[in-house]
Amino acid sequence: MSVRVFIMFALLPVPGCSESGDFSQFIVQEVKAHGGRVQSGNSRPRLDATWRIERDENGFELVARGVSFEEVDGVLRQAFGTPMQSGISSGTEQGLPYSNWAAMDAGAAIMVIGYLDRIEINCVRGQPLEEILKRIPAALGENK
Repeated sequence: MSVRVFIMFALLPVPGCSESGDFSQFIVQEVKAHGGRVQSGNSRPRLDATWRIERDENGFELVARGVSFEEVDGVLRQAFGTPMQSGISSGTEQGLPYSNWAAMDAGAAIMVIGYLDRIEINCVRGQPLEEILKRIPAALGENK
């Protein structure tokens, strides 16, 4: 179910600014800026790409071209560890490779989906457990 939700959001166009350059350095720094915790300080391979990104205070949506899913997935695994989920989608968009890092593991929730002509990445800032617990009563419709 969560993979389907991410895929639905990933299908939305990203109207943000266009950039190009070393995508591996850019994406690791961008995830760090949204709470990601890098596990390794090792240098990463240079991945030349172009991308469009739209940011807000909670995260970002990004579409990259000129790099493969395998290249981007490898960079993110090196930086943030093994994803909580990865595989090939079986929903509406069948056959797409994806990887999903949980915020509790990586500091930010990261979803990467590979298409033939692009990579789409969604990143959402992790939130402290205390903040999440405060919102549960309101989410359940309880007034406290």
